[in-house]
Amino acid sequence: MKGTDMPESTEFDLKLASGTVHAHRWGSPDAPLALCVHGLSANAHAFDYLAERIAGSSRQMVAFDLRGRGRSEITPPGSYGLTAHAQDALEAATVLGADRFDYVGWSLGALIGSLIGRALWGGPGYTAGWITSILGAMLLLWAYRAIVGRTGGRTRPAV
Repeated sequence: MKGTDMPESTEFDLKLASGTVHAHRWGSPDAPLALCVHGLSANAHAFDYLAERIAGSSRQMVAFDLRGRGRSEITPPGSYGLTAHAQDALEAATVLGADRFDYVGWSLGALIGSLIGRALWGGPGYTAGWITSILGAMLLLWAYRAIVGRTGGRTRPAV
């Protein structure tokens, strides 16, 4: 947002094995990553409000349009689904250079996050913490408290 101290997003594409996804980054690319995944009928702009208030020099937030949504590539039938989207999210984190990241998702994004969490929980993996909500209205409050007030401890998915 111009004229304020809130960070503006930069837009870019991520080339994944499954196709190209369009992404928005708020904050410093060198800061710890919070990867944001939207709901079924939304796109990366669902995180504008939250990211403008949380991201900065010590936290980058990256939201991407799932394949077939927003400005991401439409891929062939049969190439979608929870497992495919979870693989996309993990690959996006890798392409962004993150060996650990926080995960923020709502609705479909929460389901994708729970699949990632089930696969990685308790073992070596990418995630430092999850913030997920089936109820999109809860996203702002939960994510704000968890990301801004997080002490570095692991958090369990709130699905």
